[in-house]
Amino acid sequence: MTLELLRPAPLVLWKEPVGESTLALAIPVEPAVASSANADLSIPTASLGVDLSAEEDGFGVRSGLFVAHCLERPKGGGICSVQGAFPCAPNEGFSITVLSLGTFGEIALGLAPPRAEAFPPGTLPPKDAAPAADGAVAVMPDMVGWTANEVGFLGDHGSCYMLSRQVGRNISKPWAVGDKIECGIDSVGGVYFTHNGKVVTELSTHWRLGLAYPTVTMRSAGARVELNFRGIEPKPLPRRPAATGAAAATGQPTLQLLAAFKQVSIPEKGQKPGPGVPLLERLFGRCSSLEMAR
Repeated sequence: MTLELLRPAPLVLWKEPVGESTLALAIPVEPAVASSANADLSIPTASLGVDLSAEEDGFGVRSGLFVAHCLERPKGGGICSVQGAFPCAPNEGFSITVLSLGTFGEIALGLAPPRAEAFPPGTLPPKDAAPAADGAVAVMPDMVGWTANEVGFLGDHGSCYMLSRQVGRNISKPWAVGDKIECGIDSVGGVYFTHNGKVVTELSTHWRLGLAYPTVTMRSAGARVELNFRGIEPKPLPRRPAATGAAAATGQPTLQLLAAFKQVSIPEKGQKPGPGVPLLERLFGRCSSLEMAR
């Protein structure tokens, strides 16, 4: 059998100013259609304060693999961040490999809402952040996990934060160069983290789809990581950076997809209270008579 090797589509970097910062969106150009069922598709990302480059091999860009470099800590005490365009669903995950710790090893990965839309008007906007046209704040000042509606694993101390609070004691030793860290969602909607292939924590809470965008943050100058977003499938809900004014992608609205996700993936007997399963959603998410659940 002969396999046809196709050159993946190149990525172009489109930028739009956001106050004193720049929000960059890497988007694929003319995606290639491969003959294999395991075709490698270009994966869009959004980044802030990061030198982001797609890795290349003998056949061109290796889609879904990126190297993110925090050249210097952003002015005003901010952070460098990279966020995938599609949220994690059950049995999906992403990983980073530490290439350089930088000054203090302040690197983290986790799950968060779209960071360009995480703080609507009137809800604790970050300092010195310029609002977008619709009022959403486009700059996040904290490491992933330090803010409400986020969960993160931090490498300088090996600690885990969920909803802005530390979860127990440190779950691993501080990260070192060469360490591989993974974050994902298990089959029942719980968040897990691994350190060099070993599961270091499993959070038995059904994490909401809209809060599950893969996010990497760095606060140490010189920190450098390889990101692997290949474990996250494209969905009809791509990330829409509010600051860019980009049109929302076509597809099912978030509420419809979230309701369908709960029906299929989370049995009622396995449901527990959590940030993604409020009371009204549990009452009405299973009603097949509702239009949103069809």
